[in-house]
Amino acid sequence: LAALVRADGVIYVGAHGFDIRGASLEPPKIHGAEELRHEFGSAARELRDRLAGIRGALVEDKRFAVAVHYRLVDEAERHLVEAAAKEVIGLHPSLRRTDGKMVIELRPRIDWDKGKAVLWLSEAVGLDRRTALPICVGDDTTDEDAFAAVRNHGLGIVVAEKPRPTAAHYRLPDTGSVIRFLQTLATAIEARDG
Repeated sequence: LAALVRADGVIYVGAHGFDIRGASLEPPKIHGAEELRHEFGSAARELRDRLAGIRGALVEDKRFAVAVHYRLVDEAERHLVEAAAKEVIGLHPSLRRTDGKMVIELRPRIDWDKGKAVLWLSEAVGLDRRTALPICVGDDTTDEDAFAAVRNHGLGIVVAEKPRPTAAHYRLPDTGSVIRFLQTLATAIEARDG
């Protein structure tokens, strides 16, 4: 992501808040997360082996998570993806399952998520709740933790074509509208500061 964005002073957060890098920020020490790296490698290999014959199944080792994408899997074979994920999770009790949009993720069984990462980051960079407005934009069910974290002192925006239950304050229908929102926001900030 950093290679794509190429902007100085940006902090990048991935893997549900387990991977935080950028600026001169010292990432949080999340007890037990680093020790699970070998578990993720093993789980990813086991999933790849079990899903090798299923066209469209993609296993992604995300450093602090393993994602099984099944969007391109024929609907008649999706139960095989489900079975493989359930079997591999059973072999790794230190991992837990979360579900997103057409993805099953294996994450650490650690009390840390996108919401906790947003709160930690806000404190780490010294945001003043009286003058700063954290904005969280996301389209997945796992983004709900971040929306809930900023519910009383920030702005949550869910990206969903149709309304759905959410902790977000607002909804945008697609990524194009997110781009327009960010452009409008940048223009307003530039006009205010300019």
